[in-house]
Amino acid sequence: MAPQNDGDNLPQIAFFYGSNQGTCRTFAESIQSSAPAHGFHVSTIGSLDSATENLPTDKPVVIIAPSYEGQPPDNSKKFFAWLEANREVKNKFKGVQYCIMGVGNSDWVTTFHRIPKLIDSILSGAGASRVFPAVLGNVASDIMGAFDEFSDALWEKLPSGGEDTTASTEGLKVETTVERPEVLGEKDMGLGKVHQHVQLADTAVGPNKRLMEVQLSEETTYRAGDYLVVLPTNHPDDVHRVLGHFGLPADALVKLSGTTKSFLPRDRPEYAYSLCSQYIEIGTLISRRQVQALAAATDDGGQKAELQRLADGDAYEKELLSKRASVIDVLRKFPTCKLSFGAYLDMLQPMKTRQYSIASSPLASAPGAATIVYDVLDSPSLFDKEHRFHGVASSYLSRLAVGAAVHCHVKSTASNFHLPTSSETPVVMICAGTGLAPMRGFIQERAAIASAQPNATFGKAILYFGCREPECDYICRTELEEWEKQGVVELRPTFSRSSTPQTHRYVPDRLWEDREELTELFRAGAKFFMCGSASKLAKSTNEVLERIVREAKGCGVGDAREWLQRQKVDRYVTDVFG
Repeated sequence: MAPQNDGDNLPQIAFFYGSNQGTCRTFAESIQSSAPAHGFHVSTIGSLDSATENLPTDKPVVIIAPSYEGQPPDNSKKFFAWLEANREVKNKFKGVQYCIMGVGNSDWVTTFHRIPKLIDSILSGAGASRVFPAVLGNVASDIMGAFDEFSDALWEKLPSGGEDTTASTEGLKVETTVERPEVLGEKDMGLGKVHQHVQLADTAVGPNKRLMEVQLSEETTYRAGDYLVVLPTNHPDDVHRVLGHFGLPADALVKLSGTTKSFLPRDRPEYAYSLCSQYIEIGTLISRRQVQALAAATDDGGQKAELQRLADGDAYEKELLSKRASVIDVLRKFPTCKLSFGAYLDMLQPMKTRQYSIASSPLASAPGAATIVYDVLDSPSLFDKEHRFHGVASSYLSRLAVGAAVHCHVKSTASNFHLPTSSETPVVMICAGTGLAPMRGFIQERAAIASAQPNATFGKAILYFGCREPECDYICRTELEEWEKQGVVELRPTFSRSSTPQTHRYVPDRLWEDREELTELFRAGAKFFMCGSASKLAKSTNEVLERIVREAKGCGVGDAREWLQRQKVDRYVTDVFG
């Protein structure tokens, strides 16, 4: 929990967030930066865990909380457990004034917004006062619209603060020169070195799949199933689009002042290229309010009217949101808009870290070495066909040559996404594409144990692996088949686009075919792992597992779904993305 500096006797407000990926933290920091303009001083901003047994009653409390498959994020587990332990205590939270924004993904229908809804219910049920109804945002839709709605409601519904300060009302000021500064260094990340970097698949049938081994310090420790967290930079093409629009050379010096946004370098010069490359998410989706701001900054009557149309009704969702349009995308389409560079920067979110499942085992790697497997996202933009969409982190990683330095660190998964402690416990691994990453680490670990302990006993291990074509994207095939020969895994790949006849083209089809065997393995104590896309493999796997449960137990859809959800604590663990 980070106490803030004194606020000249302004009324105080506290912000608490839950966050794994950084989205909710960014939202909290964005709202708190505007607090002085509304006459409030932010006395505290921190994780929800930092509010455990210490929820303020002397100031309004702002909570921004996500839900990950119906579970709290890593930095909120203690807080959530504390709430649940006190949910029946009458007036436990009397005196707490709170409001909450929930962040979720509608792809997870049964657990959508479970955590923020429970937090809201427990607090209000135990005596806390809700300042205004919860605002629930969907990352699969207009999340920025929900954020704007929450921010508006916050400052509208809270009791009036003190007098406005000038800290944020004067706006962001920009000074530029053409002198060179020192290159900015990152402070919070460790430094790794690319030791190996190879292409794994033929790009004719899908994204470029790559394997990268990174050497961190030898003191670095991790477990198979953990994450490598990477701090990327924007794609050079995207950076030059921004600089070109605002007429800035790459080596222009930019000095920022008059902003409370902590993620921007302030009161010192910074290269324009470095600023746009390292600090901001250029691909931030444009919000409805930002479209309105662009319209207000446009003099041309025709373009102004078109922007106003895009900000209204269904046009925003159909023509901007669904096409993943960013602020710079829209600016380039409406060249008469006179939005300043400072106002543009003020609209964006900070550069976020990305996490990748580690695809290696420390038992089979050099000290401090970790491997990842990833897709390079590179496709035509949905909004501007003349421009390409570049995945920020994947395109960054793809540009790194062997020997290059990379800002990264290892993050332990707070879930049970690790191999059982006993090698005798059966495991069932379900994945597709680069979702193979953690499974590769698990199988590599079993092989290392088998090599070191020839007399060790192993439970059955099955890998269900979804691919397109056996000769094109059956990644890591050689080593997987070698591990199968060693007896540490049984391979069951499926190929959706194979030119030869296939009994099963998709993983869920094979799971259903093997349902009797899988049922017996579960009864024998097997642990099930799944890694893949939330909207594709995760959804279809959940559906087929529910069918298997219904058949095995003779129960209905609701009971099967609830039973499967309970297994996600430690028997059916998932790592989903997208």
